[in-house]
Amino acid sequence: MSTEKSTKWAVLTPCAAILLALGSIVMVQPIFQFIGADFGLPITDVRVSFSYCSLAYAVSFFLLGPLTDRVSLTRMATVSALGLAGSVAVCGLAPNFTLFNAGMCLMGAFAAGLVSPMFPYMTRIAPPGKAGAYLGLCLSATVTGLIVGRTVLGILTGHFGWRTAMVSYAAPALLVAVALVRARVLPPLPGDKPSLAGQYARTLKLLTIPRIVLRYLAGFLLFFAYLGTLTMLTFYLVAPPFGLTVAQLGWLSLAGIGGAVIAPKAGALAQQYGASRVVRVGVVMVLVSFGIMLVFQNIPAVTVGVLVMYTGVYACQPAVFYDVTTAITPQQMGAASSLYLLSCLSGGSFGSYALGPVWQRWGWKGVMAAAGAATLGTLVLGSLGGAKKAKAEVLASGAVRGDGLAGGKS
Repeated sequence: MSTEKSTKWAVLTPCAAILLALGSIVMVQPIFQFIGADFGLPITDVRVSFSYCSLAYAVSFFLLGPLTDRVSLTRMATVSALGLAGSVAVCGLAPNFTLFNAGMCLMGAFAAGLVSPMFPYMTRIAPPGKAGAYLGLCLSATVTGLIVGRTVLGILTGHFGWRTAMVSYAAPALLVAVALVRARVLPPLPGDKPSLAGQYARTLKLLTIPRIVLRYLAGFLLFFAYLGTLTMLTFYLVAPPFGLTVAQLGWLSLAGIGGAVIAPKAGALAQQYGASRVVRVGVVMVLVSFGIMLVFQNIPAVTVGVLVMYTGVYACQPAVFYDVTTAITPQQMGAASSLYLLSCLSGGSFGSYALGPVWQRWGWKGVMAAAGAATLGTLVLGSLGGAKKAKAEVLASGAVRGDGLAGGKS
């Protein structure tokens, strides 16, 4: 019994690390106007900071993923937590926008260094038969982090100013670093490992599989719509007829709790009913949320729209990734997850940048139209083909020769 309790407590540190890292990625979204005012920039120009941060996160996640079976997972995460604490302090104290963006890029990179070792760490500390559930906890922590980052920074900025709010984020990062130092250290995995170049090559070979690439593109378009919409939502809600304060924007982000609830269940639903069916339901929910936020111009309606959007997005995302896992070997899981997160966060970064001109020319209607079109693309690319066909393409490509049969159920 004591072992069970110890195992349950052991998940708190990696989940807290993931939550904190993802929160740092989106923390600037509700406070764009304060940052812009401080640096003498239009609010729409500040959106590039989020794009820099999320893109640095996505690229770093891809680069660091293959290292996770070569270094101590807890040590890698500890160094990254300390780096995250330093980078948020740099952002909060930056005297100019250039240094601020440099800090944002560092923040994205260190956030990736914190998250990438925690996914394999969770699967290794999971009791027998619980690895899937523990991965579900990781996904739930990512969603919760996105909610907490927007909420806490918005509220703190409303009370203490954006600089103090960002610098204060270093405190929980330091606490996580201390917890990671005290966390259980795992022994190296047994068996021969390919060279680092070989690991990257095996990762890139996944991009030669058409049906897997389609799923990655589906994730790209989904996050283009999702994170792009959240970025423009700040501009929409601080303007008439809403005129929300930054603290009110922070509280509104709590509506994203629907995503945290559905994310751990979505993979299981995809396994039970089929990924394409879950994707269809999720896409319909996202489109409905856009309709609500477009037609009804009041805070209760926007709150409901945000809740429905988060729920739909995080029904789709795990389902699309589950479909990928049915077509790969266990040895490719780290590579596949790195590429999938790279595609999702790259889509979010590009959406936040590309929807800026759309907002300036066509306003909220244009943003909703562009996000809706991207979401329909997710429906098409996330549903084409099946797991069995994808698996056959993987085997035929030679990408997994010598690795054994593909893992997962069809």
